[in-house]
Amino acid sequence: MRFQKLILFDIDGTLIYHVGAGPVGLQRFAFAMQRVYGLPNDFDPSEYNGTIDRQMAWDIVSAHGVSRKKFLEKFPTYIAGMLEYLKEGAKKEKLYE
Repeated sequence: MRFQKLILFDIDGTLIYHVGAGPVGLQRFAFAMQRVYGLPNDFDPSEYNGTIDRQMAWDIVSAHGVSRKKFLEKFPTYIAGMLEYLKEGAKKEKLYE
C-alpha cells in the first residue's frame, strides 16, 4: 500500500482554533449585521456552521433585500464591526476553544 501526504495550510488558524460558540463568539454576527446593515437579530448563526463568514453574511443580508453592491461596499465595515465586538469580548472571556 502506498501512502500519500496531504499538506494543509491554516492561514487564519481556523483548523486549529475557532472562535467559541458562546455568546461572544456567535453574537459578533448579530452585532455587525445590526450596526452595519441595520438588520434585526432574527437569524441563528449556528445554522451556518461550516460556512465562511462572507457567504453567511451574504445569505443573511440578501434575504433582507440588501443589494450585492451595497453588501460589498459595506463588507469591510462589517468585518471591522465583528472584530471590534470580539476584542471587547476577549476582555471578559476566553474566545478560543
